Amino acid sequence: MDNVCKSKNLTTGAWTRQIDIVENVDDNGKKFLELSEPGGKQSCNRECATLSKSCDSLMEGEIDADDFSAYLYRSRPTVEQLQEKLCKKLTKRCVGTKKALPIDHKRTDEPFVPMDETASKMEELTAMMKEAGVGGSLRSREDMADMLDEYDDDTEEDSYANMNRNFAPPGYAKNSHEKEDEF
Repeated sequence: MDNVCKSKNLTTGAWTRQIDIVENVDDNGKKFLELSEPGGKQSCNRECATLSKSCDSLMEGEIDADDFSAYLYRSRPTVEQLQEKLCKKLTKRCVGTKKALPIDHKRTDEPFVPMDETASKMEELTAMMKEAGVGGSLRSREDMADMLDEYDDDTEEDSYANMNRNFAPPGYAKNSHEKEDEF
């Protein structure tokens, strides 16, 4: 239960990366925020961090984590049973009517962009390496090619010229037509 709200934990906190916060309008023209599951998982950005923070607030302030863990273990609830328990019995977060957003509320939606299979696997491998105490990061072929292109922009001649200019001993002219000032 310790990491259930942590989006960086790819096992227990993965749910935070599968949910999108969307703005909807009801029949009366009032705007509401709702949670949706568009499918897949995304990189954790602002909306994912908001879900994690809300979950932390719930788990630290409103629910006894030990009692909740025992409930999950004993009951093996369905999603509907879990929603009923969380929303109506353990907290009052879901009771009553939805609160409409202020009329002048301006919200920039963060689009839900599912990760492709390769990026997801690389992220999982990086997390496993980190847990095992192995540093470093994994990069795709495209990322490596982009990095190499940046290095290829410098020609060998430019590199040698920069090296000579930066490591010239005192009194040594940087260019053959220059004289270095002496002290």
